[in-house]
Amino acid sequence: MKDTRLTSTEVEASVRKAGFGDLSTVMAVVFEADGELSIVPKSENYDQLIMKLRNPRD
Repeated sequence: MKDTRLTSTEVEASVRKAGFGDLSTVMAVVFEADGELSIVPKSENYDQLIMKLRNPRD
């Protein structure tokens, strides 16, 4: 964020503008070549992958 001169407030505002209540529902915020921020939401698949990584024997 420092290199792109983005503040956490600007990122949080973009997340809210995209319709997400807070960062807990977001997997990633991507700074696009055109200067826009794309919001990648967490999904059920993401949650399952994280659980597998944490508990590989399950």
